[in-house]
Amino acid sequence: MRKNYFYGLLSAFLFFLLSGMAVQAKTVSPYEKLQTNLPVRVAIFGDSIADKTGVAPALSWDALLYDWLLDTYPAPIVLDSYAIGGTSSYTGYFQSETAMRKNIRKNGSYDLIFICYGQNDSPDNFGLYYEAMLRSILRQNPSCRLITILESSQQVYTEKMLEIIRLSNLYDADIADTIGAFSLSEFSFAQLTPDGTHPDAQGHRIYFETIRSVIENGIAANKKASSLSLPSTPFVSLFEDYTFIPLEKCRTADGQYRITPQTPTLGILYRKFPGGSDIRLDFSTGEVWADTGDTTVIKKWTMAAPVGLLIAPNTTLSLQYEEGIEDTVLGFICSGRLPH
Repeated sequence: MRKNYFYGLLSAFLFFLLSGMAVQAKTVSPYEKLQTNLPVRVAIFGDSIADKTGVAPALSWDALLYDWLLDTYPAPIVLDSYAIGGTSSYTGYFQSETAMRKNIRKNGSYDLIFICYGQNDSPDNFGLYYEAMLRSILRQNPSCRLITILESSQQVYTEKMLEIIRLSNLYDADIADTIGAFSLSEFSFAQLTPDGTHPDAQGHRIYFETIRSVIENGIAANKKASSLSLPSTPFVSLFEDYTFIPLEKCRTADGQYRITPQTPTLGILYRKFPGGSDIRLDFSTGEVWADTGDTTVIKKWTMAAPVGLLIAPNTTLSLQYEEGIEDTVLGFICSGRLPH
């Protein structure tokens, strides 16, 4: 009798435990949350096309999207933008590892994430940097739905746009094709982009309508969260252990700046200022990496620029400059491990 009583208690306990685990295991997808009163957090990554350039802020595609979400769905909506004009997908990786990571620690992960890059990216290693960004975002937001944007400014499906399509399919991201949407509209490309790159108000409305259709189709198809697939190249694992080395830690006794990282160097972080100085990064071999270019810009921003595929560990780097380096270069982005 006592034995049966004991097994009865044990069975009840196991049922309760397994039922609780089943409830915890069930997650609500981003599109399901949108249709309930659960809060939905939205993030936007991108360049100037995502940063309201060329249009009144209230008429930009992200503003139209935010208003539509509030008017259409019962969920409380929070939208954070990490877009910075003039940047590439490498800066998107940097933003994910820094600004977004900090925000997530404070406020929680995101549900819908829009990615709008390509115009400013070099074709060299574009897929590597774009995939590194996608993986960084997905690692921090495992229940999110990704929506990638094919930028209208490309006008045709360039090699970079085809790479975005490939990676979107790999990571189960939805694609908002504004190249196709522009070509099918009643307006010419010149009419929609007065400066040849940035959409006007009508162009931003086409962006919004394209993205709205993607969301509506995703809800109709009951799509779940995007997936963190295996990387398509082993080199992308280099970006999964972000390390930042501030410039002040690189100052030598003679007042120069040199560093010999024990891990691969992935990029340099710098801030552009009007009238900035000529700054170059030299390897120990004497090969010049790159000039930061014309630093005469209207606004100040922080950017992260790659240094090629990578710089091998134990390579000495030195900064050559005229004056004002402390106001421009902030430090180096390094990896914490080599690919297996």
